[in-house]
Amino acid sequence: MSDTERYLGVSAGPFSLALPLLTVRQILDVGGASSMAPSDPRALGVEPISLARLLDKPAQPGRPGLLLFDGHIGPVLLSVCALSGVFDAPAPQPLPRTVACRWPGLVRGVLSHPEGKLRLVLDPRVLMGLVEAGA
Repeated sequence: MSDTERYLGVSAGPFSLALPLLTVRQILDVGGASSMAPSDPRALGVEPISLARLLDKPAQPGRPGLLLFDGHIGPVLLSVCALSGVFDAPAPQPLPRTVACRWPGLVRGVLSHPEGKLRLVLDPRVLMGLVEAGA
């Protein structure tokens, strides 16, 4: 049994984040407004939600991506500012107790991405709860 998990590296506003890959059902679009997202029946009629705006930050220019998740009450489309690929990493290191988080439980911890950046690992269940609550 491996001690690593697969993650999808993304950027949302100024944040470098990682999402457990198993929770991302599909990457629907990469490349911005000029790209055409392929149709996925679960995504039809679902309005994309900007992860940067959800985190109260403006979106940054880059190569945006559109990600499909299974939410608690239905499909969720999240737009991210940039995708930085899939990578394997050990379990995230917990944040120090002195770190204040606006949304308790959202950040599982921190890990090093192979490109040398530290990434905050988001808990997908808490994230879907925030999305569906209209945080």
